[in-house]
Amino acid sequence: MEDLLILIAVISIIFGILQIILFCKIWGMTNDIRDLRSEFIGGTDQWTLRKAILKGDKNRIAELLFNDMFYRIKKYYNDSIPDPDGCKKKALEEQISSLKKEYKKKYIKYGIEFPEAIDKIEKQEDIENL
Repeated sequence: MEDLLILIAVISIIFGILQIILFCKIWGMTNDIRDLRSEFIGGTDQWTLRKAILKGDKNRIAELLFNDMFYRIKKYYNDSIPDPDGCKKKALEEQISSLKKEYKKKYIKYGIEFPEAIDKIEKQEDIENL
C-alpha cells in the first residue's frame, strides 16, 4: 500500500512539473504570436514606421506604408463580401477612395512616389482582377 502511495506521489510531482513547463512555454509563445500578428495580419507597427522615418530609410518607409495600406484594403474587401444586395460595394469604393487620399498625403510627406498599382484600384472588380 505504501509503495502505491509513493508511486502516485512521484507521478503527481512529475505531472505538476510538466504542467509548469507547459505554462511557461505557452506564456512565452504569446509574445511570438503578438509579433507575428502585427507583422502579417495587423498591419504596420507605428514604432517600426517611426524608426524608419528617423533613420530616413525611404525604401523601408515605402514598404511599411504599402503593407499597412494593403492590409487595410484587404480588411475592407473581406468585410464587403458577401454582398447580395450590393450595398457593401458602394461602401468599399468610398473606403478605398478615402484610404488612398490618406496615404497619398503620407507618401507626399515623406517624399515617396505613391504606388501606381494602388492608385488604379477604385472598386471591388479592380481588386478581383489583380
